[in-house]
Amino acid sequence: MNIAKIALALAPCLLAAPAFGQVGMATASAGTVGCVSKETMWAYADATEANDREALRELDRGSCRMLGGASYSLVEVHNGTAKILVFKAPGAWESAQVLFTLEEMLQAAEPAAGSS
Repeated sequence: MNIAKIALALAPCLLAAPAFGQVGMATASAGTVGCVSKETMWAYADATEANDREALRELDRGSCRMLGGASYSLVEVHNGTAKILVFKAPGAWESAQVLFTLEEMLQAAEPAAGSS
């Protein structure tokens, strides 16, 4: 995916950010994993279930990452898959990255400080 497509995909979120502030912000709990696509997220889940350490290492090298403590905003949930925007700092919309995770991983997440 090229940078122009990413910029266009995030443009509505960035434009709406000042109006929404930190509404809907949460903090990912320990053990939450985010991946760059649904396919890699499911590959990560399969590798975890199969205890395939080599596959997990490969996915951790760039396609997936641990999100524990990261601020995020839920975009949508579909069939147990959650699309989220992950921020380097709470409310820093310019640093938002789209990642996918399992909805069940977000169940234990707590609202971020200062969110409504």
